[in-house]
Amino acid sequence: MNLSELNKDQKQGMLLAVMGVATVLFVTVNLIYKPAKARREKLEKQYEAIKDNTRGAQRVLAKDRQDQELLRQSSSSILTIQQEMLPPRRSTFAWVLGRVDKLGKELGLSVQIDLQSRQRYLPVPSGTDYNSVRYTLPMWIPYTVRVTTECSYADAIEFLAKLQTVYPYASISRLQISTGRQPEAHRVSFDVEWPTFREASDLKELQKLAGEPS
Repeated sequence: MNLSELNKDQKQGMLLAVMGVATVLFVTVNLIYKPAKARREKLEKQYEAIKDNTRGAQRVLAKDRQDQELLRQSSSSILTIQQEMLPPRRSTFAWVLGRVDKLGKELGLSVQIDLQSRQRYLPVPSGTDYNSVRYTLPMWIPYTVRVTTECSYADAIEFLAKLQTVYPYASISRLQISTGRQPEAHRVSFDVEWPTFREASDLKELQKLAGEPS
């Protein structure tokens, strides 16, 4: 269509139509498309942030599960050591007497075993509830016996070495060697100390961490 062939009214009508289309396009772009695009971009950013937070939360949960499993394994290992190599809370002296006496007899030694006072024991302060200080005091307390025998120097070394090999969590201290009743024998005495649980509740707490029935 040639614009020169249109009359004035037709040209005005066409101009109004074009302006109307332009107006519609302007309104569509500025009032609908641009806000919608901005909202979409905002939602995309929020979605990416949520994904990042979710991944972060998943990493934290995975690390927490790893820590929990490590704690369970460590607690279980300590319980195994306590059950197999440390004195029980009940009949403690009988447990120590039987094991030390057995090691002595395997070497042909007669041993005397006496219970010692708790030399390195840190008691709960008088009038204090244990639960209020249980995380500031050692969970383990020493159980100490004095072992005395008469033997040669070589037998004494072998006895001490065997004690440390069979019971690696026991400690030996205050070793004394003096003249025995026989010229070829020495009087040998020393302390043997094992760690034991301070309270029954400490053992139960460890069993709980290990996932074992108390």
